Amino acid sequence: MRWNRCSGASTDESESSASLLSASMPDHPVTRCKANVGLIAHLIVSKFADHLPLYRQDGFFKREGMTIPRATQASWLMQTYVSISALKKAFRQAVIGEADILFTDDTPIPLQVKGNGKLKKARLWVYLREGTDPPLVAYDFSLDRSKLRPIDYFEGYRGYVHADAYSGYDELFRKEELIVVGCWAHARRKFDEAISSRPQEATDILARIAMLYHEVETPCSHVTPEEHRHRRQEHAAPILAGIFEKLEELRSQTIPSEPLRKAVDYALNQRHALCRYLKDGRLRPDKNLAENAMCPVTLGRKNWLFVGSERGGRAAALSMSLIQSCKNCDINPWEYFDDMLRRIMSHPISRLRELLPDQWKPLPKDERGLLLPTKP
Repeated sequence: MRWNRCSGASTDESESSASLLSASMPDHPVTRCKANVGLIAHLIVSKFADHLPLYRQDGFFKREGMTIPRATQASWLMQTYVSISALKKAFRQAVIGEADILFTDDTPIPLQVKGNGKLKKARLWVYLREGTDPPLVAYDFSLDRSKLRPIDYFEGYRGYVHADAYSGYDELFRKEELIVVGCWAHARRKFDEAISSRPQEATDILARIAMLYHEVETPCSHVTPEEHRHRRQEHAAPILAGIFEKLEELRSQTIPSEPLRKAVDYALNQRHALCRYLKDGRLRPDKNLAENAMCPVTLGRKNWLFVGSERGGRAAALSMSLIQSCKNCDINPWEYFDDMLRRIMSHPISRLRELLPDQWKPLPKDERGLLLPTKP
């Protein structure tokens, strides 16, 4: 007689011997990592969605009776980035290849210089896809604000781009396939800055700009794009004509050094771009969607202060892209990362598009290698 290790019952020696079978280890984005995928997802979401730097997450782990060296946490995040970096190409193609309306903006982000610990000014760009639902938000990290950065990102794109008057875009918008749409929020801001020196003239222009929103844009928030375009042609076009007529008068009544003159010159130089939104009801009079997408970056920057390396900046950009797109898709970011990180290592590279937030569908847990509760 022999004891069966699996059933706990005795068997005859003649019966085939029982053995223990071990399931294969599930895919993991970090080689030989002791942390499960859920913990790594927690680190990513806590840092880039809740804006908690790793040193503040230490307190959470201590309350749970755990000690995870900060260097280990940072290593997990960077190795995870390497494993999911293939998503960047699919993300860019989804943003520029599936829509014809984009919004873009950029903001400085401190970068620690290797060797001396000093900080230099790097850049984080945002590209937001509009015209399809839900919108995707892609961030891109660069070491500088060179005009080559947006030029490279927009390679192959055809359509409208909502942007400000940054000179680096000049060469970009010389391409026939790209059509710039100006930003009235930027134009308005300059007149707001001129109120202290020329209150009457600046306030008059601000009131006219407000009419564009209160009398045209707000009442049209739930109409079709064609109806919106028709209402703009009927009501916004005369207001715009009056604004630029007044600006021409102010140009002759001011000197170049005045804040009001600078505001006037900005608007007049951008006249065609500022009026372009009249042609298509899907367009917007400003690029506030892109500026709103920069708010999480600003909040995060106040907490984690700087990025430690160029690769760290690129890792942060990809993580924030996925998290902000999850929010736009009403997806719990932790649930997304917990599922995506389990699948990314074995997922066909030709189908990575399926793992982006707007097309992502979680697998049942038993299909991810996790056992479902069994009935007694």
